[in-house]
Amino acid sequence: MIRLTKYSSTKYACVLVLFFALGPLLSQTTESNSIIGSWLFDGTSSFAEISREANTILEANPHFKTKMQSIYVGKTIVFFPDGMYSQVLGNGTKTTGKWSTKENHLTITTSDGALHLFTYKITLNRLLITIPEKGEESKSLVQNQYFTKI
Repeated sequence: MIRLTKYSSTKYACVLVLFFALGPLLSQTTESNSIIGSWLFDGTSSFAEISREANTILEANPHFKTKMQSIYVGKTIVFFPDGMYSQVLGNGTKTTGKWSTKENHLTITTSDGALHLFTYKITLNRLLITIPEKGEESKSLVQNQYFTKI
């Protein structure tokens, strides 16, 4: 039989308090750390989820569809540990800036000061970045963008 002294039970209680108090903070750190690295756009998964309306637009305009695919296919994003990011589109256009996460929200501020807000989810080596709808006039053709860690 194990006997707990007053000292050991107090020590045990302190450990439990620290565990429950720091647990959420440690999981947030792990969540934001898991986004660090290089990610390659997954066109197959992303284009499979475009809306019927977006698909109609792309199918009716083959030249526009080719242009959009050339922008997305081959797109890479790199999230650096120091909070910087770099994105290179399939057509070679490069953007840099800063990133941060809080819970499932991803904030990107480009080097020219443009602020972009997203939600994100990481499952194993897959990243899903969702672009929130801001009304009819500013819908993204590819609202759910899937990436694979490289």
